[in-house]
Order: sequence, then structure tokens, then C-alpha cells
Amino acid sequence: APRAAADRAGAVLLLAAQTGLVLAALVAVYLLWHALTDSALGGCGPGTPCDRVLGSPWAYWLGLPVSALAVAGYAGLFWASARLRQTGVVAGDARAAFVTVALAVTILGAAGWFLALQVFVLKSLCKFCLTAHFFGADVQNRFDGFVVDDLAPNARAVRTGLVSVLDSGVRYCNHHAGARGFLGSDDDDQ
Repeated sequence: APRAAADRAGAVLLLAAQTGLVLAALVAVYLLWHALTDSALGGCGPGTPCDRVLGSPWAYWLGLPVSALAVAGYAGLFWASARLRQTGVVAGDARAAFVTVALAVTILGAAGWFLALQVFVLKSLCKFCLTAHFFGADVQNRFDGFVVDDLAPNARAVRTGLVSVLDSGVRYCNHHAGARGFLGSDDDDQ
């Protein structure tokens, strides 16, 4: 029963992460549509902070709108997470787990980069960009916790400071410390 509860909790967290991913992707698609059609964005007229950000050279990389890269990243992350949702992290496709973590970390790095760029270089904040970055950062946090906690026993305990290092001598138990557990005895694993 504890394992089933942990699996349900993991499925709910993954669904929440995928929901945030879809929201971030929708914003990125809207920004891509704007870049490709040069149409107006709602609430972002000429001379507004959105216009300054989206009209800057930083909105493009090698002539490609950065929102296209975001859409591709979100699509890849959705594929990988859907694969993990089908198979489970531990028993699942190692490639999907790698892609999930790699893209989640990349999305978080990109969100940090573009936020710093808007604040320190452009000195203008685009509300649509910030919305996509918010959901992207939230997605990274949820996927990182979901995948790492399932792949590395005791990861949650290490992260919260309950144990200082991953130690193969430390027992892993579903009955302690939330959904993934730690520090149990052989009797607790049943």
C-alpha cells in the first residue's frame, strides 16, 4: 500500500509538471507566432517593455526566434516525460530519463539567462516571456525532483540534509520521509 501511494503521488506530480509544461509551450507558441507573422501581441504595443524585448537582437539566435527553440525544448520534454509516465522512472527508458533531466536543466538555465538579460541588459520585462519562464522554471523543479528522487535512492534525504552523502549502506524505505523514503530496515521494505 505505501508503494501504491508513492506511485500515485509521483503520477500526480508528473501530471502537474506536464500541465505547467503545456502552459509554457502555449506561451512560447504565441511568441513564435508573433515573431513569424510580425503581428501584435495583446497588451504589448510599440515602445512597451514587451516590444523592446521581443524587438531586440536577443530575441533571435542565428536568425531563428528563440521561442522556436523553446517550443522544441518543451516538445522534447513532453515526449520524454510522457514516456516516463508510461513506464515509470526506474523501470523506464534510460534515454527518456536523461532527456527529461537534461531538458529540464536547460530550460531552467535558459529562463535564468533570459531573465538576467531582460533585467540587466535590456532593462525591460516582457510579461509573456516572464510567464513562459515562470512555467519553465516550475517544470524544471518538478521534473528534477521527480526523476532524481526515483533514480537515486535517498536523494530527497540528501537534499533536505537528513543524510550528508549518498551512502550505499543507508537503507531505502518507502515508509519514511515522504513518497520515496530513506533510512529503513529490512522489515520496513515490505
